[in-house]
Amino acid sequence: MNFKRATFCVLLMSALVGCGGGGDSQSTSIDIPIENLLPKITVETTISANENSTIEISASAEDADGSVQSYRWEQTEGVTVKLANTDFSTVSVTLPEVDTNESVFLTVYVTDNDGESSFEVVQIDIKDIGKNSSLTINGQATDNPLANATIVLMLDGQDTEQTTTTDENGNYSFDITLDEGQTSKFVSLKAVGSGEQSDAVLISLMADFNTLVELAGEDGVLGLNENSASSITHITTAKYGLMLTDSGEEDIFSEEAYEVYSASLDAEDILNLATAIKVAIDKALVNEELSLPSDLENTLQLVEQVEKRKDYLNKVINKPEFAEAKEETLSDKRLVNTQFEFPEAFRLYGTTYSDTRSFGIGFDFNNDGTGKFLAADFTWNSSEGVINVDFSETAYEESQTVIDGMTVDILRGVKAVKISVLNENRGSLDVVYDITYETIYPNNEAEKYSTEFSSIYTAAIKREDIVDREQHVAFLPLITATDSFMYYVTTENEIISFFNDKFILNADGTGFGVNTKLEVTWEQIDGKIILSKVSDGLPVSPEVDKVFEKIEFSQVPGSSIGEHIHSESTVIGDGIFGGTTSGAFNTESLEWTTDTAPGIYGYFSGNLTGINQFLLQLEENGNLNTLSTNDINSDGEISPNEISRFYGTWTIEEGILVMRRFQLLSGTEVTNCRAVADDCRLSQVRKWELADTNRDAYLVLSDMRTIYSDLFFGPDAVEVDMRRMKKFDKSPIDIPFIEE
Repeated sequence: MNFKRATFCVLLMSALVGCGGGGDSQSTSIDIPIENLLPKITVETTISANENSTIEISASAEDADGSVQSYRWEQTEGVTVKLANTDFSTVSVTLPEVDTNESVFLTVYVTDNDGESSFEVVQIDIKDIGKNSSLTINGQATDNPLANATIVLMLDGQDTEQTTTTDENGNYSFDITLDEGQTSKFVSLKAVGSGEQSDAVLISLMADFNTLVELAGEDGVLGLNENSASSITHITTAKYGLMLTDSGEEDIFSEEAYEVYSASLDAEDILNLATAIKVAIDKALVNEELSLPSDLENTLQLVEQVEKRKDYLNKVINKPEFAEAKEETLSDKRLVNTQFEFPEAFRLYGTTYSDTRSFGIGFDFNNDGTGKFLAADFTWNSSEGVINVDFSETAYEESQTVIDGMTVDILRGVKAVKISVLNENRGSLDVVYDITYETIYPNNEAEKYSTEFSSIYTAAIKREDIVDREQHVAFLPLITATDSFMYYVTTENEIISFFNDKFILNADGTGFGVNTKLEVTWEQIDGKIILSKVSDGLPVSPEVDKVFEKIEFSQVPGSSIGEHIHSESTVIGDGIFGGTTSGAFNTESLEWTTDTAPGIYGYFSGNLTGINQFLLQLEENGNLNTLSTNDINSDGEISPNEISRFYGTWTIEEGILVMRRFQLLSGTEVTNCRAVADDCRLSQVRKWELADTNRDAYLVLSDMRTIYSDLFFGPDAVEVDMRRMKKFDKSPIDIPFIEE
């Protein structure tokens, strides 16, 4: 304990008389210790403050039996902080950046005039507030355009309170600030129209915020040249609606989901849905019959509700306003990303093709202004997001036609192609191809003439390496000298058209086509696989000049099922820069199972309006029912004469799905004709070998034999090709598979 010392007078005498006088008394003086009172400190003992901030903490003290001489502050625990003025009653504390909430402890000591001290402990709770990140997005909201529209920032598909407004031309500049906990979220932008355009709500899916910041670069400004998804249009809205449908209940607001579901979209579906949106926004102002259904408030709701979308499309798709809106969309220069810069030399791989027997258009652009499309040479130039491609007449094909009963020679081919970039997202492009075809009469029997065709396609400007393996099970396209992507094999009993084949590529560099019997050697160089033909295999029909000598296969990113496979071949010394189509590279063969095969299968394309369908129903009891609908008169409805039904059975044989179709000898299909009998014949055998599967998507090598030989009509027709199929939870059309 702390003591003070005091002197007392003590009288020792037989009688108490006083202190200090004379007389006979005796006295003595002694010191008795007295406890020192320590300074009493007043200070706030618990404080909360944000990271990267500077705070001041004040203490005060009183000494009841003396005076306060000094203060002293020290840190005693926690992450290191910076202290200033530690010898004063008020200390300055600079708090550090932290990754999570932290607590630090300071001790303040107060000393009195006797050199004795007291102390108090102060706890500072440091709050991790995250690192604010900012980005400016410059873009446009356009459908004629959207003036004075509200642009809403969406994170992971949810609206935020951050908004901005477009000017009278639909342009906007959006300053966005997020804290660190939000920067990994997926950014979408929504444009909400005003006034006459109040029905217009458009959306564009972009990327993770961190990705956008990286694309923006040092200036922190993201424009169309860095990510053209900042252009919010009826096209980006159509893509969103189709992706939402394909995803089912899965979230599409992530970079991974965007890559998967955008890759499966059909370009014609995108264009038709975008056109319907434009009709609802623009054409309905003049023709109220084209207005949205009364229970829908805006175009975003239209694309989000599948049945409402189908009904509206069937209502407007054959109207003249729909054709006008489509043409306006394809020719709208506001949709073109004029800031997109093409490389000096590159390859454009078309990734839009139908679910079977189709290729995406490919172009090989050299840095000297020349290039190749298939076997044809061209010249090209580019400016402001547009490429102009010109072909010479030497690339035209020779043929004949009849004029006034006289057979005349003609030259016909592609005269020019204009490629306009609409959107670019992580190497994938949405483009408009304006293709001009020309027909020439070399002997002047008639005037030459041109026709034009325009549509939206997807494309890529990069490829990716094929996985390096010692051996492959590869499903690949075939190409011939005539630039057609197939070749024929003719025998007495069958005519086979090969568009694709399954190749076994062995570890020793040899290989063969399972169906074509082609013998090849193969090598993998620079991420590509190169096949060289050793022998033709099956006898090739005379119509085919020569099967390929060498094919170089590249893998193009962005496919939702299997791979985009681009082919570049050499035939009799001539190079052919081919197209892109579906294929797959596997380590082993995949097999169907009886447990997973039952269900309803159809093509990816053709489901936008829900009218024209080709569906295969595999029942668990082994029955096969086929339903085909075709709106022949384009009235938006399916009548009984526009429905075809076929019946048969299905089995799994050595891992391959085999579907057999039967019909009466009269050619009629009935439900009780599902096996060969006196009056029931086998009419078709369809085999699907599984090349890849992903969620509800299936890539198959289809071997379809239509049987004529038993009817003496001639040899059977066999077609071998790749097909992309989708498995539906329920039928996409409300028409029974079995006629009632």
